[in-house]
Amino acid sequence: MTQMNKSLLPGALVLLAALGCTDDDDATTSVERVLAADATTVAGDLVPTDLFERDTTQDIDEAQAQASMPAAATMPLQEWETPELREYTRTNLFVPAGSEAGRMVIPVDTANGGNIMVTGLIKSTDPDEREALNQAVLADIRLLSPTGEVLNERAPRVIDEGADTETPVGEGAVDGASAGPVMVPADPESPMAAGAQPAAPPEYGMPFIQLGEDAPSGDYVLEWGARAGEIGVVVTLKMPNSPIELDLRASAHQVLLGGEGYVDVTLEDDGTGFDGEVTATLHHMAEEIGELPVTALGDGQYRVNALQALDVDSAPGVYNIYVRATGTHEGQKFDRYGWTGFHFAIPTARFVAAAEPTLVEANGLVTDVDVPVELEITGRDRYEVNGTLVWVDEDGVAHPVARAQTAAGLDEGNHTLTLRFDAGHVGLLNKDADFELRDLTIYSQTQSGTFHRLAGGLGLEVYVPASRTAEPEMTPALELLIHEGGYAL
Repeated sequence: MTQMNKSLLPGALVLLAALGCTDDDDATTSVERVLAADATTVAGDLVPTDLFERDTTQDIDEAQAQASMPAAATMPLQEWETPELREYTRTNLFVPAGSEAGRMVIPVDTANGGNIMVTGLIKSTDPDEREALNQAVLADIRLLSPTGEVLNERAPRVIDEGADTETPVGEGAVDGASAGPVMVPADPESPMAAGAQPAAPPEYGMPFIQLGEDAPSGDYVLEWGARAGEIGVVVTLKMPNSPIELDLRASAHQVLLGGEGYVDVTLEDDGTGFDGEVTATLHHMAEEIGELPVTALGDGQYRVNALQALDVDSAPGVYNIYVRATGTHEGQKFDRYGWTGFHFAIPTARFVAAAEPTLVEANGLVTDVDVPVELEITGRDRYEVNGTLVWVDEDGVAHPVARAQTAAGLDEGNHTLTLRFDAGHVGLLNKDADFELRDLTIYSQTQSGTFHRLAGGLGLEVYVPASRTAEPEMTPALELLIHEGGYAL
C-alpha cells in the first residue's frame, strides 16, 4: 500500500459541475460551490491530513440510497462530545496463561477501604467451563498479608439440618482484612451444635478480600501453583482512599491514520511528591499490538503516542490503550493500571466542496432541499455522507430541523453525492427563514468510522418558505416527534 499525499485545493468560490449526480462525468449544470479547504474548523472536527490507497475487501452495494429524517427542533444542536476523563486508584496484575508456579508482590499503598479480588484469566465464554477453571485457580493460590497471614482461606462451615442455609463457624477478620464472616477457622475440638454435621473442607479459596481500617499497607503477596499458572490469574486491587490517582483522556473518539492520536496521562498525589514511571501498550480485539512511546511533560504529566504502532495495513476498528504507572510515594510502592480507547480508521475520502443548496419544486410546492457534495476518493468503499439543516434563533442557538443521508458504493476518483432534505420537515417549524447546513460527515460503512467531519459546515445557507413546503410523509417517527412537541418552538 502506498500513501497519497494529496493536499486540498486552495481558493474560494469556483464552478461546480455535477449538480446532484454521482459522477462528475455526468455533469450538466454549473453552480457556485464552497471549498472544504476554506472551512472554519471547530472543536470536534475531524479533518484527514492524508488519504490512502485502500480498497475494501468486503462485498459492497453500489446502489445509491437517500434518506431524510426529522429532528427535534426544540432542542439545541448537540455538540460533539470530547472523550471522558477516566480516573483510576486501582490496578490489575496478571499471571499470563502458561506460567509456571510462582509468586508476585501486590503493592498496597493505602489499604484502608480497599479490596483485592483474584480470578482466573479465562477466555472461554462457556459459563460452566469458566466456573470450573475459576475454582481451579482459587484452589491453587494463597494471598498473604505483609505480616505473612493467609487471607484467602475459606472457613469450614457447619450444616444445620433445621436451617435453610449453611452457617459459618466463627466471625471476624484477620489483621483488619475481611471477606465476610468466614475468615476465622473453626476450632476442630469444639462441640458441634445439636443436629449439626461436621464441616466439609473448603474446595477453593476466597476470591474477594475486603481490607478494613486496621489492615496494613505494604507488600501483599500472591502465590500460585502449577495449575493456576497454566490457566492464568488476574489480581484486581482497588484503593479508593489512596492519594495516588491515574487520570487518562484520549485526544478523540475517532482517530485517523496520518493524523494525531494520543492519550494525555496525569499522575496526581496529595502534594507530597512521588517518583513514578509510565508505560503503555496498544491492544486490538484482546490482542496486544505493541508498546507505545510515552513522553514525560513534567509535573506528573505524560503523553502517549497512540498511533505509533499503526500503519496502512492495520485493521480499522476499536483499539484500547492500557497505561501502567509505578513508583514510590512516601516510601511506599504504588502501582496503577487503567485504559481508554478510540476508533481507528484509514481515510480514503474527504470533502472537496459543496454546492449552494437548491429548492426542488413540484406543483408549486417545495418538496426537497438538495445539497450536492463533492468527494475525493482514493479507494473502493461504500461511503455515507450526512448533514443537518439547522435554524439559528435570535440568541444564536442552533436548532436541528432535518437530517439527510446519502450512501453509495464508489471507486477511486472525484464523485458527487447529493444530500436531499425533505422540505416538509423544514416546513413543520412554520418559519419562513434561512437554514444553515451543519454537521457534514463522511462515513465508511465497511470501516465503521468517520473520515471527515465539519461540525460547522461550510457556511452554506438556504431560504425555505414554510408557507410553500409540501406536507411530509407522516412516518411513525415523525408522528411521535410532533406529538412530543418536537417542532413547537
